[in-house]
Amino acid sequence: AKQPLHTLFGQMFTQMFGLGPEFLRAETDSNAWTVVLEGEGGIDAGGPFREVMRLTAAELQRVPSSISVPSQSGRGPRILQLLIPCPNAKNNMGENRDRWLLNPGCLEDESLSMYSFLGRLMGHSLRTGESIPLQLSPIFWKQLLDPEYPSTFLMK
Repeated sequence: AKQPLHTLFGQMFTQMFGLGPEFLRAETDSNAWTVVLEGEGGIDAGGPFREVMRLTAAELQRVPSSISVPSQSGRGPRILQLLIPCPNAKNNMGENRDRWLLNPGCLEDESLSMYSFLGRLMGHSLRTGESIPLQLSPIFWKQLLDPEYPSTFLMK
């Protein structure tokens, strides 16, 4: 599915992806960019940056049923489909019902580039200590740390 670029994540992706991964390699305790919220006064001393990261995580974790809700701009839905609720959330049973997985249906070049950018944001978060409040499923972290995990898990 084509990802909406008018979301916060889409705007960051559009403005920063072409700058390369080194752009987000900020020093510890400093951000690689500053945030200016239109219509809001003040200087970005960290609060606006954290708010944008919180809102971006909320966009990435928006429930797909809201897909019919038009955006404020009227340019279509403001939902990214890069993450999907884990199966337990769909079935409303078991553990991790509040967790999210990568969407296996997002294989277009644009979506893969967005996944790469999300990884860069996560790396920036680890280096600077500014969290991205994503509720990713434990299977995501297991696969990230051990790429052989699915095959070794199935072999046992």
